[in-house]
Parts: sequence; structure tokens; C-alpha cells
Amino acid sequence: MRAHTKAVALKQNLLLRSLLTLLLVLPVLLISCSGAPPEIAQLFWQLNIVQDIKDSTQHEELSLYVHAQDPDGKGDLEGIELVHPEAELRWNFTEETWKEVVRSGEMWLGENGIKSGFTDEVPRGEYRLKVIDKAGETAVTSFFISRDIQGLQKGNLKESRFPKVQVTPDSIKLYFSAPEVLLSLYDGDEQFLRSQAFTPAAESEGDSGKVLTITDWRSKWPGAEMMWIQEYDSARGFGLVSGPYLLPQSE
Repeated sequence: MRAHTKAVALKQNLLLRSLLTLLLVLPVLLISCSGAPPEIAQLFWQLNIVQDIKDSTQHEELSLYVHAQDPDGKGDLEGIELVHPEAELRWNFTEETWKEVVRSGEMWLGENGIKSGFTDEVPRGEYRLKVIDKAGETAVTSFFISRDIQGLQKGNLKESRFPKVQVTPDSIKLYFSAPEVLLSLYDGDEQFLRSQAFTPAAESEGDSGKVLTITDWRSKWPGAEMMWIQEYDSARGFGLVSGPYLLPQSE
């Protein structure tokens, strides 16, 4: 009888300890998985016509960046899902694959080279975007690419339409016609390093608005071995991208 009483007491002890452990762990679980949904503060998208100077081809692609906020912090964001329902296309981005770009002190997550995979043109129509956090909570929005935007539907554009880069051992010259030009820099493994916007008023020499010269670029962009140049054609509603341009690694 005493042995049975001890066994019951031992079981009660173990149960009490398990309950105490659960009560101690539960607040931590509740804090780490609050379930607060993410928010999409701003969305940027742009249809681009890309001229690949390496193989002399042109194709369309989509740039997409989202300024997402989460009450649990940026580290709680787990994925971005982009869907084109009509074309039955889906793209997924995670922390391992999306790019992080800081503009005006804000962090934007996204990607530049979004393609259809079946054609050189990007499907027009409605796109749906979903931001997902680690608790499975989501924020959803949508945008529409007008069928009036004429890209490569009538064939390749003239090469003279695109911005271009002239690289020398001690300087880089940018040739463009828009009010602003954007450089995207990559390392030798073609991993994205950073992007930087320039206007004629910034570091410019030569004909204002047409040529911009960058000097001492090695110290400004350590590790950069390749670049793409981009500008926006506001009259036609798409970006013009040219590259890749290789950067010499010694003077």
C-alpha cells in the first residue's frame, strides 16, 4: 500500500513539474509567435526592357520591391509570393533569394530580373502579391500592368534607345537621357552588392543630363566586378536596362 502511495505521489510530482515547465515556456512561445500580421506600406514595380550586350539579345523583365513592415521585426518576414492568375505563373522569394535595397532610410525587399520563363515578354494584366511572416500571417495587395505598354511586342528596340556605360581603368562614363540613372553592382560570382542612383547634379562632368563621369570607383565600390545601367522612359512607361559591363580589377 505504501509503495502504491509513493508511486501516486511520484506521478503527481512529475505532473506538477511538467505543468510548471509549461507555464514557464508558454509566455516565451506567445512572445515569439505573436501572430501579428505583416503590413505592406508601399509597393514599387516597373516593367523593363533589357538589352544584354553579352549575347546581343533583348527581353522584358519585371522589377518588384515591397516596403513591408512587421510588428515582430523584419526578421519575422518569411516569404514573398507573386502570382499572375491569368497566365498561371507564380514566383516565390525568401530571405535567401530576395534583394534588400535601402532608399531614403527605408528597407525594400524584392527582385529585379523577374521573367515569364516561356517568352521574352512579361505578361500584362493583374498581378497579386502576398507577404508572409513566420507565423503564417499574410498581407495581400495587387497591381496591374496595362496592355497599352508597348515593349517588345513589335520587335527589338534600337540600341541607341538604351543607356550605356564606357569603362576605363580610372573612370566610368554613363550615357543616358532620363533625369536619373541607376547602377546595379555585382561581384565576380554575379551576386548583387548594391544599387546607386545618380543625377546630373551628382558627380557629373560633361554635357549636363547626357554624360556623367564617376572617378575613384574602386574605393567607392569594393568587390564590384560587373554592373548594369538603368533609366526610366516616362513617355512609354517602362525602364531601359543595359549590361553586363565588366569592371577592370587593376589600374
